[in-house]
Amino acid sequence: MLAKAIILVIFGTSLVLAGHPKFTACDSGVPAPSDVQITDCEGNSCVFDKTKSYNLTVNFIAPVDATDAKLDIKAKIGPVVLPWPGQPTNICNNFVPCPMKSGEKYVYQADFAHLSSYPSVSGTVIYRLNDGDGNAMFCFKLKFKLE
Repeated sequence: MLAKAIILVIFGTSLVLAGHPKFTACDSGVPAPSDVQITDCEGNSCVFDKTKSYNLTVNFIAPVDATDAKLDIKAKIGPVVLPWPGQPTNICNNFVPCPMKSGEKYVYQADFAHLSSYPSVSGTVIYRLNDGDGNAMFCFKLKFKLE
């Protein structure tokens, strides 16, 4: 009985730690990932604590063959769109294997943190992966609050 309770506690904790936030596709014609998971994030908006680190996992299917892939991360705060600092942009062979083949499944996983000097704001983060020619491989939007 105790072993079952411990397994349930561990399993329940892992569900909370790897949340499935609600995300939306960016534009028509641009593929959205099949799944997005972020540590401690569940529901319509992620609340990020500037004193913590988080893990992001994105499952996607490559829509085209790609020998290079670069992240373009932006934050929309009110009407203003700004670059999201601090994340590596070139992900080939560091975060996903390259070259990528069209129709194959891939997992992008990275840890991220926010500096305490970042302002406390809320908005929408726009997370886009482009191939070497600038074509979108996936794109999603996610509401956030940084405190």
